[in-house]
Amino acid sequence: MKSVRIHYREKFDEQYTFELQDNLTTHDFHAIIQLFNQVAQRYPLPASKAYYITVLLILWMAASMVFYFVWIKLHISYILFGLPAFMLLTLFSLAWFNKKRILKFEDKILEACTRLNATENIRGINFRFTKNGSDITRPFQSFYPYVTNYAIDIELDDRFNALKSRQLNQPVIRSVFFPYEQEVVSMFQDPPPPWSAPFSEKSVYLV
Repeated sequence: MKSVRIHYREKFDEQYTFELQDNLTTHDFHAIIQLFNQVAQRYPLPASKAYYITVLLILWMAASMVFYFVWIKLHISYILFGLPAFMLLTLFSLAWFNKKRILKFEDKILEACTRLNATENIRGINFRFTKNGSDITRPFQSFYPYVTNYAIDIELDDRFNALKSRQLNQPVIRSVFFPYEQEVVSMFQDPPPPWSAPFSEKSVYLV
């Protein structure tokens, strides 16, 4: 059993390796990776954490200015309590949206692996979706890992290739049936005329 890891960095790596040549052709490999990349493009992962932190800071600064001007205008002190509530609401909403996109991505890639395994397992090929080196059997992991590394492990069963080569190298024994010689001769002889007497091996005529 050998394994080839295909890493995900904005898309799955399309570089073909010679370790796959006994199990997958270049065309089949690119078609499979294209399928995974189409799923990843349709259900992309969220943007980087720096992007969301920048968005949150801009929202909080804008909200702080709005609440401050409202407080100066109305002179209502309890309105300032709305600022922390707004900050918590935006923080949890953004975290929920981010986590939802991650779970959707993992679920769809895992579904693609399951569909491929249904047809490729008979050829000794198994696709395994991993996250930070661990299997993903269901789309649920830690809430916010510091670094997330996705990959697809293509597991190749050498026993399948050994059995295949053994079948190809096995000599083919063909059995040929030969009928009796008299039957073979009679197949090519013309039938006797209807008025002729039946042939008898016991009757011998001497001239």
